[in-house]
Amino acid sequence: MRRVYLVLNSPAAGDTLAKLLAGAGPWQDRVISIAAETTSSGLRRVVLKAAGAEEEISLVTDDVAAAQYLMIESAESTVAAAFAERLRTALDVATFSDLFVKADTTFERDPAALVRLALASSDRADPEVIALLARARVHDAQEVRRAAIEALGLTQWPSAFEELWKSQRDDPDASLREFARSVASTLVVAHVEADDAQ
Repeated sequence: MRRVYLVLNSPAAGDTLAKLLAGAGPWQDRVISIAAETTSSGLRRVVLKAAGAEEEISLVTDDVAAAQYLMIESAESTVAAAFAERLRTALDVATFSDLFVKADTTFERDPAALVRLALASSDRADPEVIALLARARVHDAQEVRRAAIEALGLTQWPSAFEELWKSQRDDPDASLREFARSVASTLVVAHVEADDAQ
């Protein structure tokens, strides 16, 4: 399953998003269902599906990331890309470069900026992002290190493993060593499932 994330600069509502999707693009003129769910403490999503379509779009409100974002899921990368392009032009979506600058300059006072950056990262590993997350991973503040570990997992880049392993081994806090272990395990499972799907 291909996933694309778009971090929003301005809040959006599920019904507004449904109208936008029904107006043009792959779901044009289709009936779109909307279902709200709480997946965990601090994570709520509105799931949109079109009749007869396998893809799914979720409008996620994430208290940890301090953000609202879209998660587009499709078996076909071209379909996910078409949805992403349509939504980028119609909504106030944060650019990767803006998120990078913000994360680089504010992560000490806004650790969630690291998570937002990871959500907007592409499939290709970015050495500058890895370097930033590696720097944050060894910060004095526990909340910054936790956000860096979470962001490393969200990138789903194989190059993130090395930094996660370092956190498992070296973080001064036992709970963060365990968190890094859990994130790395989830990343391994994601890569195995992706390999099995090919």
